[in-house]
Amino acid sequence: AEDGIRDKLVTGVQTCALPISIRILRERDRSVGPSSETEKTVLIVGAGSAGIRLYDEIVRRPGGRTRVAGFIDDDPQKGRQWIGGVPVRGRFDDLEKTMQKFQIEEVILSSPSITGSREEDIRALCARRNCPVRRLQMDIR
Repeated sequence: AEDGIRDKLVTGVQTCALPISIRILRERDRSVGPSSETEKTVLIVGAGSAGIRLYDEIVRRPGGRTRVAGFIDDDPQKGRQWIGGVPVRGRFDDLEKTMQKFQIEEVILSSPSITGSREEDIRALCARRNCPVRRLQMDIR
């Protein structure tokens, strides 16, 4: 009797886990790796809560054509961590190298703390590489 219950429990767990595993694999495949001609590869600058929410929106968008290559963040505690399925690829000083290595087609500034000379430096670097820069805007109404 115990074997029958155990078998049903294992089957139930496997049945529930399979769709979750498939979704995780699909999200992972959509977020890293080489992009197709119709996908745009982006890099998110800022791996805080706004960056993570942005990443979640991108990967959950049905029919999305955006692939997130990773994050850039100067917080030493986030260095080389994986957040939401993609890695923090380095610090701001690593931006150009990361853009080149992963063929970044767009940079998205997610952190409201990226301002002034830091933002100007990022925009100048991206302009030299003909890479658009967008800023995440949050509006509370």
